[in-house]
Amino acid sequence: MSKKSYKRNQNRLYREIKRRIIAEQALKFPIPITECHRNIETLRIRHTVPNYLVRKIEFVKTDMANRIARKLVAEGFVEFFISENKYEPISDAIEIEAMVRVVKPVQEGR
Repeated sequence: MSKKSYKRNQNRLYREIKRRIIAEQALKFPIPITECHRNIETLRIRHTVPNYLVRKIEFVKTDMANRIARKLVAEGFVEFFISENKYEPISDAIEIEAMVRVVKPVQEGR
């Protein structure tokens, strides 16, 4: 074995020993796992569509989204905040902000 090959193998061995030492040290002090429990509520809207509206599927989707929005507002999932413009003393506009707290669904295939 040449001197160059010997040094290369020696360095490889030292790196492997160092990796194992680091792994053993990591096992002594495991990373604490934090759990987060969230209540997930599913709101479902069903709508029977007549055959003549199948060609206008975008209209049906918009109508169903409006129904879900009305249900969210009725059940208190949407919060509204109203604030007047403080910087302009004479103003004919009011700013309204709506906020929905949601939990994104887990994506399949990750």
